[in-house]
Amino acid sequence: EIQLYVGDDVIILTPQNKSSYLVKYNNKSFQLFPLKSVSLNEQQLIFAYLIDEASNIIQVDARRAGVKITYNGKNVQVEVSLKYKGELCGLCGDFNGEKLREYRGVSGCLYSDSGDFAKSCTIGNCTKLSPDNPHICKGNAMYSDIDETATMEEQLDDTEELPPSFATNMGIQKA
Repeated sequence: EIQLYVGDDVIILTPQNKSSYLVKYNNKSFQLFPLKSVSLNEQQLIFAYLIDEASNIIQVDARRAGVKITYNGKNVQVEVSLKYKGELCGLCGDFNGEKLREYRGVSGCLYSDSGDFAKSCTIGNCTKLSPDNPHICKGNAMYSDIDETATMEEQLDDTEELPPSFATNMGIQKA
């Protein structure tokens, strides 16, 4: 189940069976049909669609809020407007155009693997929480280099190579 909060409104997407595609908007159910939009809130320009019946793909487009959610019962894709650049955090990243710190977990650790990063944000006992790949945390000697190397990367233009210490610290190997 995916819960999307748009202002005071709540949209709930649940995995569907092939006979019925429903979206809940503020506790009211709306049935979706292939290639036909359903207006959940005309004032806020919030619409829902059944994009692909064979794959159970549902899309919610909250245009005024600048958010689009695509969901197939297992996976969710979140797209946001450019107005959110630099304003996000969490599993969706921070949308600031800088990829170096994209996998910084809630505890401040910097992960090298997207799966480990996702596990770091897990609540409860639904998965193994320890990372499988290298990561940098406070107390690790390399942790203090994170901000320094980020600054170095920002100062380089596209034609320069990364300094060897930066590549080593970030686990980057030349081909």
